[in-house]
Amino acid sequence: MGKNKNHLLVVAALTGLTLFHFCASAASIQATEIGHQIFIDPQFSVDHATSCSTCHLPERAFSSPEPVAVGHDHLHGTRNAPSLLNAVHYRMFFWDGRAPSLEDQVLRPFVNEREFGMHSHSEVLEKLRMNQRYASEFREVFGAGGKSIQIGQVASVLAAYVRSLGGQLNRLDCFLEGNHPEALTPVERDGLEVFRGVGGCDACHTVEGRPASFTDNKFHISGIGFEKFSPTLSDLSRKLAGLDSVSRENLIFRDPTVAAAGRFVVTLDPKDIGAFRTPSLRNVALTAPYMHDGSLKTLEEAVDYELYYTGSLRGTPIIVTPAQKASLLAFLESLNDMPANEQACKSATKVGLLPTSGSQ
Repeated sequence: MGKNKNHLLVVAALTGLTLFHFCASAASIQATEIGHQIFIDPQFSVDHATSCSTCHLPERAFSSPEPVAVGHDHLHGTRNAPSLLNAVHYRMFFWDGRAPSLEDQVLRPFVNEREFGMHSHSEVLEKLRMNQRYASEFREVFGAGGKSIQIGQVASVLAAYVRSLGGQLNRLDCFLEGNHPEALTPVERDGLEVFRGVGGCDACHTVEGRPASFTDNKFHISGIGFEKFSPTLSDLSRKLAGLDSVSRENLIFRDPTVAAAGRFVVTLDPKDIGAFRTPSLRNVALTAPYMHDGSLKTLEEAVDYELYYTGSLRGTPIIVTPAQKASLLAFLESLNDMPANEQACKSATKVGLLPTSGSQ
């Protein structure tokens, strides 16, 4: 284990992985690495060609360029694959919050008929137990491997890996720290004022905490997809009310009409009809297309729609000048993570500023 630990710490330092790697025990570091291996391993899908990394691409901030998730044998889901960076900021998972923890969320794609397509988690465990490398690595971390590997341990290592993603600073983090006003350009600073002011964006995408999470962890109605279910809402409501939670979840990825109903499918509370979780805006320029169904192709389209819809909810149009809109877009593009070797505000990397696994 000592040799592995030293190797992993060197890898973490060279690749800019988060503070989590440096503060965690050797076992936690090893668990994160096992989680990464499973994340990119296609053997846990029925077509042996699909893995978590199929939809969550590092160069796209661990999101997908496709409007909706594409699973085994090119089957399409009903919702966009969101970024996994900074998952520690979220309190519930999936667009509708149906998973109460990251450990719960990471196991569901294995048995989703349109994602990995496995019939049960027992099939996943069988593959892991028969693989000498995984058996040995699970034994190092949990003290038992082979036939003793349990699904809770799989959830633990996958969640550890996902929690390790992100945590890098962006230029806004440097700016908000107070000692680096040059971190944002004048145009980007103007965009921040639009974001907080006339645009009202920070009502949901909160600029609070250090680093700012850009999500209030609540569920809001955006109006996207209403046309899919509104004509048959009464029938849909009765249908969903007669089903258990597992059956309702199965309908989410089979039926776009059900998927568009948002958190209502989870809670059956009328106020949740069409409501979806506020996504973080960190790295937002890398995660097109936008919204829960990937229906808005560009960041500019998303900004236009949000300004229009927010204004309609207020009963007063939000009017911004072309210059204000351009500055807002420039500000949003500044929220991309800086490369590890270009972290401009060194003092912001002190212990306590970056998120850790306990921040969720």
